[in-house]
Amino acid sequence: MARGRRRRERRNVRRAQREQAAEREALERRWFRRIEHAPERATEVTAGRARTLPRHRWLPYRQGFSPALVARFLEETAERRDPARPVLDPFSGSGTTVIECARRGVAALGVEPVGGLVAATALALSTEPPPALPALPDDAGPAQLERVLSHPAHRGCLWIALARGRRGDGGRRRSGGSLPERLAATHAAVCEDTARDPVAARGLAICGDARALPVRSASVGAVLTSPPYVSRFDYVAVAGPLARALGLGRGRARRHQLPAALRRRGGRQAGSAGGEGGLHPAARECHALLLAREQYREAHVVARYTRDMGRAIAELARVCVPGAPAWIVVGGAFVREVYFPADLILAELAERAGFELERVVCARHLAHSAGRRLGGLERVLPRESILQMRRVR
Repeated sequence: MARGRRRRERRNVRRAQREQAAEREALERRWFRRIEHAPERATEVTAGRARTLPRHRWLPYRQGFSPALVARFLEETAERRDPARPVLDPFSGSGTTVIECARRGVAALGVEPVGGLVAATALALSTEPPPALPALPDDAGPAQLERVLSHPAHRGCLWIALARGRRGDGGRRRSGGSLPERLAATHAAVCEDTARDPVAARGLAICGDARALPVRSASVGAVLTSPPYVSRFDYVAVAGPLARALGLGRGRARRHQLPAALRRRGGRQAGSAGGEGGLHPAARECHALLLAREQYREAHVVARYTRDMGRAIAELARVCVPGAPAWIVVGGAFVREVYFPADLILAELAERAGFELERVVCARHLAHSAGRRLGGLERVLPRESILQMRRVR
């Protein structure tokens, strides 16, 4: 009898696990045959080589993609892009898309909520080397340097120097030299690259929110972007030191940034985010599981991220001309052991908004384990995928 009871308990556990994963399992099965696995493209979705390339090397963010992806995008979409309209990156970050397009003679527009990142991208798009730095004290801090440096290019160098002193999660780096040393090294790299690697087209970076783009309807010829991933990395935290010193509006950037960073603080009220109503079914399932486990902060992030990405994709549909190609690089995650398939959720949100998915390319998996069970599926892992699509209506 005891053995039979244990068997029934195991069956009940498996049944409960299947019920808790039903929507995400169904999503994976719907897209299973459409996902192309291309591990040779893993280097395109990471920023590794950017650390050695002109203009990109000034601010090598871990969460960026490679200039090689921009080159592939421009080559493969050349016949479908309207050359009279810009390529848009609504999550511009460190400016990879805009900078590389400008280097290759293609007009581009980057939208980014963090003022410092906009300043750094504008510096990378400059055509003239900055003037020499004034004499600076060896122990100068951000506020003192801000008072001394009045030239926009110098202030852009200062922002980059400050950002290079922070990790992706906002923590302070233990090495890298003093702030004046980092500033001098940044200024030298800017002068060198501006002189030997001129940009061939006009690029523009502006402050803005991807959920309410400051861009005219039907004015964009193509999109290449990578929204924030649900992870511990936080661009606004990295920008915080300069925002406090120079008054660049950290609070404004936080309001206009998608809530993707899984910060440590949080309470019961953080899990609301409007509840589950209106969420994609797979995201709703993740949200409910996290709430049941009292992971309120994480539940809040999943719900807000999904809703806000829906708004951002709807904005892309508004600003793109019919037929415009759009590539989105996005990664899934294990959120407190709960599998969150962000790439496939965004693929279905894009289809609802008026895009046709042409390819879903899995460039790599984002977990180093053998994977986990998801209902009846074995060894499921979050992917970093390139959603290749076009605007159809």
